[in-house]
Amino acid sequence: MKRRQLLQSLGLMASALIAANARAAGPAGGVAGGLGAPAPTGILDSRLIGTWLNEKSIQSGSGASFGAFSTVRTLRFEASGRVTQWVRSVGGGGNWHYNDGAQRMEFTGRWLAGDGLIQVQADGAAGFVAAGRYRFSDRYLVTENNAGRLIWQRV
Repeated sequence: MKRRQLLQSLGLMASALIAANARAAGPAGGVAGGLGAPAPTGILDSRLIGTWLNEKSIQSGSGASFGAFSTVRTLRFEASGRVTQWVRSVGGGGNWHYNDGAQRMEFTGRWLAGDGLIQVQADGAAGFVAAGRYRFSDRYLVTENNAGRLIWQRV
């Protein structure tokens, strides 16, 4: 279950980082949810290398019932083939507040990417699974999987 949550958070990637892995790899190595995962080929798309941010904010109510919550995810693809994702959240309203303090590690492992598909292998996991599809839109990285679409900005 923990591995599944980590892959979902890659949201790839929130969010994502996907429908993974409890049901995931079938006999041919495919992944549930229609993403399909070909056998890893060792490709590291150099355009992904670096640090990316995704920020989400929600607000509701007005006056005394106003509330806001923000989540920032940091995703780092390294040229060595390592991938790490952290999250930080903060929120508050009229009679409440939340701050989880420092960034919290959501995922760490290895990555491969090519032909618009990102595959990840969580530390300690046996193999790679499809985390989601990716593309670039101007200077942004757009990732999509069963959990939805995220837009990332390079730091």
